[in-house]
This record gives sequence, C-alpha cells and structure tokens, in this order.
Amino acid sequence: MKYGDILLFKPKDLKGKLIAYITGSQFSHAGMALFGNQFIEANPKGIRISNLMQIKDREYYLCELCDSHRAKLLIRQYLIKPFLDTKLHDPYDYLQIAKFILYYASFKLWKPKENNNPYVCFELVSAILEKAGIIKNVNTSLITGKDLFNYPIYKHKSLIKPKR
Repeated sequence: MKYGDILLFKPKDLKGKLIAYITGSQFSHAGMALFGNQFIEANPKGIRISNLMQIKDREYYLCELCDSHRAKLLIRQYLIKPFLDTKLHDPYDYLQIAKFILYYASFKLWKPKENNNPYVCFELVSAILEKAGIIKNVNTSLITGKDLFNYPIYKHKSLIKPKR
C-alpha cells in the first residue's frame, strides 16, 4: 500500500449492507492510504487517521493509483495537507447520509447541493482526489463507492481478505 491508494471496504454488518444497497455499490466505506500503515477515513467517530491493523478483520479492495496520479497527490501537498489539517477530527455528516437516501429515493430527480463540511467517507476521498486535480467537475456529495471503484485512475485493484 502506497500513499494515495484507495481502500474500498465491503460491508460487514447490517448498516454497511444498507449503505451498499442504497448507493448501488458493493462498498460501504472508503479511506485513502497515507504513509506507513495509516489511512484517513470519515466514520461515525469523525474524520480521523486510522491504522490498517484496526481493520484486519475487514474485506476490502486496495485500488492502487497510477503513478501519474500519485505524483499529482504528492506535488499538490501544498493544497492537500492544509485541507486535511482543517478537516481532521471534524464530525461525521449524518445529514448527508439522509440527503443521499432522499436523492436515490427520488430516482435522482432531486440533487442535494455539494456539501464541503462535514464529510462522509466517499465524499472525503473524492474531495482529496479533486484537490489533487485527479478528478474534476464532480459533486463530491453524490460520489459512491462504485464511482470511486470505477474511476479510470488505478493501475491495479486487489481484493484483500481477512486472515483467519
């Protein structure tokens, strides 16, 4: 795992299965690799830096960024680091989850406005990618795990299964 790689988690409980179902995705959670075994995520405890050892019981896809996109992340650290510093420890955006449910329940007829604070996991990862110039012109509030998985920005995707 290298800096900028995307981790897309498969659901492990009813709440995760509901998120995956509502978003039409096989994923319920996302994070982005930092350095070492650390990754940034938005979860019900807020935006935080976690350790991979904490998720050793989870099944996830490790989506390795293409070298050119990883270089963009590294070059644009002057934008990304202050952004992450201001977002770290922000609360989780439960209201965004409700808006997302309404968006899909309305068959995408009603679109919520882009929300830049606080974040849910898919939104946080896509906002970082947008700051780096890797993805453009997207409403990060509507990004799903499926969208993140399907972006043509990876050189390889590996399914990581928990060790039993």
